[in-house]
Amino acid sequence: MLDQNQVFTNEVPPKVRIASVTIDDKEYAFSDLDGKMTVPGDTNRIVIKFSVLSYVNRGDIQVKYYLDGFDDKDRVVSGTDNLEAEYTNLEGGNYTFVLSAENSDGVACEEPLSFVIVKQLKFWETPFSRVLIVVLIIAICVAVIFVARYVMHLLGKKTEQVEELSKKNEQAERSNRAKNDYVNYLNHEIRVPLNSILAISEMLLRNDEAKTEEEVKTVIHGIWFQLRDPWYN
Repeated sequence: MLDQNQVFTNEVPPKVRIASVTIDDKEYAFSDLDGKMTVPGDTNRIVIKFSVLSYVNRGDIQVKYYLDGFDDKDRVVSGTDNLEAEYTNLEGGNYTFVLSAENSDGVACEEPLSFVIVKQLKFWETPFSRVLIVVLIIAICVAVIFVARYVMHLLGKKTEQVEELSKKNEQAERSNRAKNDYVNYLNHEIRVPLNSILAISEMLLRNDEAKTEEEVKTVIHGIWFQLRDPWYN
């Protein structure tokens, strides 16, 4: 039977330490940071290397870390994993990196390690730039509204002009048709008597016998009636 008094319990807390912090391609010793590090706003990559010390199997140790201000919960790795944390493209602001560990018996390290990372704000992350962006967006929206209203006004005027030109064209077409009808009417009224005169003249020219004065008067009287009838009938 297993004697509970003879079961070994590891009550020695593991110890954690941060070795270095790499900002992009430049590495800094943690001992030189004095608990705080300020990085430029254009920093793309931050790598934090750490380690854990234990007198028993390191594979049974859980190492926990998180970046306050970025991580929602702890990240957990084994004591034999690659012990480093990598963060890319952090926004400007203040962050706190917290590191702790516990052994397989649930004994945690005496005091977690932590240090502050201050990433400088980029221009568009500053309050002034954000207010400026909001103002620019509002100005663009107002400009778009004014331009749209102006375009609609121009379209309305163009529509009115097109309708007016259409009416004028219809009136001009009606006027041209009336003129053409009147010209055709005059042409008909003039052509009829002229054709009659030409017919009578041709008849006189074809008659070789001499005409008496009475006959000539009769022909002239007929021509006069041909000229008068189309206008007075």
